[in-house]
Amino acid sequence: MNRLVIDFRDLSAVPWHMNGSRWRFLAWGSAAVGAAYAGDGRVRSAVQRNRSSGSDRLVDDLRPLGNQAGALSVIGLIWLGGRLSGDADAVAIGEDAFEATIFSNLLIVPALKAASGRARPDAELGRAHFKPFSGADAFPSGEAAQAFTIASVVAVHARAHWVKVVGWSLAGVLAYGRVHLDRHWTSDVVAGALIGAGVGSWVAARRVHTKFDGKHHAWIMPLPTPGGIQIRGSFSW
Repeated sequence: MNRLVIDFRDLSAVPWHMNGSRWRFLAWGSAAVGAAYAGDGRVRSAVQRNRSSGSDRLVDDLRPLGNQAGALSVIGLIWLGGRLSGDADAVAIGEDAFEATIFSNLLIVPALKAASGRARPDAELGRAHFKPFSGADAFPSGEAAQAFTIASVVAVHARAHWVKVVGWSLAGVLAYGRVHLDRHWTSDVVAGALIGAGVGSWVAARRVHTKFDGKHHAWIMPLPTPGGIQIRGSFSW
């Protein structure tokens, strides 16, 4: 909890402490979202034209890994496996992915969804339909953000290159699935992926470069159970 509070404070201050690399990330990210927005209509038409029952089944089968409950289950299993086996990297992945999920998918993405009010493509209102605080919630894609949050944390902590490749590839497939199912525009997915990757890598890098060795200790993690997910924790002061 001590680290979560400190990271939240410092993440909130990032917009007021921009450096060269952050400005470049923002510029390139904005350009990527803009380019995707320009092609939203054409990409949607091409993807929907080439849909098949087989591709729909594949996307549906993988989708539970990208939604909130499925992602938390994966995070909890990674963390629990690390605790039981003594794998420090797995523990770090689980803890950082959970913290980054709080920042990206429980704070940043919902705020942007509400503020943008973009209609989903299957609403047939067009790619330029934005009505802030209307309840429309296409931009950015939460599931893309979630997938890339976990993938970016894995990329920082995993030692094996194939693990990093699998993480990024799976995130890409899960993000594409939102366009395939006509639930998001391409620019929604690109924006969500950039948010997830940015927040996830920031949180994971904090662990690598910052030592939290004070007397306070706390952990809070989601653990999958037969009936759903339980949040468990331990605190020592």
